[in-house]
Amino acid sequence: MVSLPIRVMLGPSERKTGIMTKHGAGTIISASFEGNALVCPGCGSVNMHHDKVEVFERRHEDSPEGFHVAVDCDAASATVDSAIVGNPSERRGGISVTFWCEQCDAKSRLDIAQDKGRTLVTLKVERAG
Repeated sequence: MVSLPIRVMLGPSERKTGIMTKHGAGTIISASFEGNALVCPGCGSVNMHHDKVEVFERRHEDSPEGFHVAVDCDAASATVDSAIVGNPSERRGGISVTFWCEQCDAKSRLDIAQDKGRTLVTLKVERAG
């Protein structure tokens, strides 16, 4: 893992300097934003596209069964099933949004998970750019 300084353009004359860590696949990192735009963890670009959106809901807390809705944006298709493998929450419901970056082709996943009354948000690098 290598830390690299980055510069993110905020406007015509504003710059924001931060530290971004170069990550391999499977690494969980903090999500970064430029204004309200999600920043690619691979290159710092804001040109990220939805690839897939998934919603998971367990029948009840800690249940191995539940509902899963997956929308594949590229295929313009949706599936509904009971497979909760991939749920970002180990005990309750969760939402996952997979992105790809048009600048470096990195693939990342934004997860929203419920855990003991808290809502946890993580960004996971699935494929480094």
